[in-house]
Amino acid sequence: MPAVAGGLNLQAGTAASARTNGPAAMRAPSIDCELVSCSLRLEELDEDWRELWSSLPDATPFQSPDWLLPWWKHYGEGQLFSFAIWDEARLVGLAPLQIFRSAVDPTRRLFLLGTGNSDYLDVLFHPAWRRAGWRPASAGAGPVRRTAGGPEHRHAHRERARAAH
Repeated sequence: MPAVAGGLNLQAGTAASARTNGPAAMRAPSIDCELVSCSLRLEELDEDWRELWSSLPDATPFQSPDWLLPWWKHYGEGQLFSFAIWDEARLVGLAPLQIFRSAVDPTRRLFLLGTGNSDYLDVLFHPAWRRAGWRPASAGAGPVRRTAGGPEHRHAHRERARAAH
């Protein structure tokens, strides 16, 4: 299990058979959720992040560490508030997020890294972990108010893109 930076370590019980087959399905289910609030720790995830990103056929270049790490370094504002989801020593999910407050509105807002000048952003989850992985990450975020451009918007965008082809 990786070291937990940022102080959050959550365990979520899910049915192991829903994500694995064979003997591995018999092990006790466990998800470790690491809050990544330090830029240095985000950079340390580079290799694991790249492996996860490379394994996903629907991932875009705007979700890669090659895009988002320099973006955060040069454009990122606010507090880093990302989540790495681990199964043992394997990164199975990453929610690259930041908390932002504007000078004119002190309301804290949660954005994906790359917001503002990236074409497509989303969290990354290995397909076998998409449902199980989001629960512990969202538990650390507290109440979320959905706004335009949220998950409903993304799904509508995907449906329009499919209809166009």
